[in-house]
Amino acid sequence: MSISLLYKTETFTTMSDQGGLSLSEVLFEILEVINNSNLNIVEKKKSELIYLQNFAKDTALHEILFIPQSYQKFQISDDEHKMLLSLIEKSTTVTNDEYLILSKTLELKLISEPYAYLCLALDECKPLHVNSLETMLEAKRTILASSSNVNEFVSYLEYCFPNLKFSLNILATLKTLSSKFPMVVNEVIRHLEALNDTLYPMITEERNGSFNLPNLLERFGRRAGLECTLQGNPKYERENLQFDFRDGNGEKAIYICSPHTKITSTSTEGTGTYLYDRIYFHVGDINFCGGKILVGHIGKHL
Repeated sequence: MSISLLYKTETFTTMSDQGGLSLSEVLFEILEVINNSNLNIVEKKKSELIYLQNFAKDTALHEILFIPQSYQKFQISDDEHKMLLSLIEKSTTVTNDEYLILSKTLELKLISEPYAYLCLALDECKPLHVNSLETMLEAKRTILASSSNVNEFVSYLEYCFPNLKFSLNILATLKTLSSKFPMVVNEVIRHLEALNDTLYPMITEERNGSFNLPNLLERFGRRAGLECTLQGNPKYERENLQFDFRDGNGEKAIYICSPHTKITSTSTEGTGTYLYDRIYFHVGDINFCGGKILVGHIGKHL
């Protein structure tokens, strides 16, 4: 998935309540986002009026950027100044009218183009507001949720869930979901987020020991607010829950995916439909794809 970044000019200010982060820490996080090749950032745009925005204590951004006495007055170091200048100047300037159109699209979450906000201060548009690798993933997932095309959805999965590896047959399994895909996409994303963001760190933390898998899944389910269990019948698992995976070198491997989360609703108000869909997975093999969780099936109950 490619994404473009739009500077949120009206909130382009330093703030004292950014979780105790210094200006240089905030700038480093933003630069890490921009320089991370895995994120496929196409371009960065800024309004022509950005230089007039206040940056600190009624001092405009252009004063901080181009008048040494101004940034020195606020104890901004030379390195911080260089980083800030790089962030601003290495972006495309657009007219304020074009900027406002893009900004309104984001505020209304009408994702006709894959844009996300990039700025130094958080605001109410949190799902599309990027200032770290973590929030970039949130933005990508928000854009992913707008996809009604299953093929497109599958092509973006590993960009949005870097701790997961998907089976070669994952597209076909998605087509077995018991509800129309646009109705259930948010719930699928919620489950994948839980596997990527909650279960994977738990597995990584406990991998060196001999963790109890049923206990791990129970704790994960409580933490993530999901139902998660094992299938429990070894013969059935061998016959029905084996899935093919391929690593980055093209090597193919087969894994039994017995653990599963239960997708029981569409997350759409008013449907009242109880679903019997599942996400079957393997908790990962450190010798295959670096130990990523292996997702074999997203679809009907097997």
